[in-house]
Amino acid sequence: MTQLLALLLVGGLCFFYGSNQDFSGSIVLGGLIQLIPQLWFSREAFKYVGASQTQRIVNTMYRGEVGKVILTSSGFVTVFVLYDNVNIVALMAAFISMILVHLLLVARLVK
Repeated sequence: MTQLLALLLVGGLCFFYGSNQDFSGSIVLGGLIQLIPQLWFSREAFKYVGASQTQRIVNTMYRGEVGKVILTSSGFVTVFVLYDNVNIVALMAAFISMILVHLLLVARLVK
């Protein structure tokens, strides 16, 4: 939720205060390309708990990772095919920034 709120805040600020709507759209799309596959992975990876379900946990983590890679690549392909005025720098900056936000949130939870 924190990632989604940060993405919407930055995308909204760029939309309302920037003159280029393609820039803000590219930011939101880049963030969603990272966020949606991460949600899929999290849902799959943490479906089971407990030592008695170790094999199921491993299988769902593999399935989650494969799904994450497929969803990420599909997201990039979809954006590049359907969105004519994509700002590649904004798209990639948002994608990478969302990965960094995710890593910071995980590090904070582990501490």
